Amino acid sequence: MTYFISIFLGTFVLEDLALASSLALMAENKIDFQTAFLACFLGIGIGDLGLYFVGYVASKFGLEKHFKFFKKHRATLS
Repeated sequence: MTYFISIFLGTFVLEDLALASSLALMAENKIDFQTAFLACFLGIGIGDLGLYFVGYVASKFGLEKHFKFFKKHRATLS
C-alpha cells in the first residue's frame, strides 16, 4: 500500500520518474504489475483531469486577460 501511494502521488510531480520507479519496484518484486499500473493510471488520469479543470475554470473567469503570456499565445493560435 505504501508503494501504491508513493507512485500515485509521484505522478503529480514527475510522471516519467513515477513510471520508472514502478518498473524498478516490479523488478525487485516489491509491487505487482496490477498495483503499479493502477497507481500510475489513476495518478496520471486524475492529474490530467485536474489540469483540464484548472484551464476550464481559468477560461470561465477570464483569467487570461490578466496575463500578457496568454494574450500573446492566444494571438498566435488565432
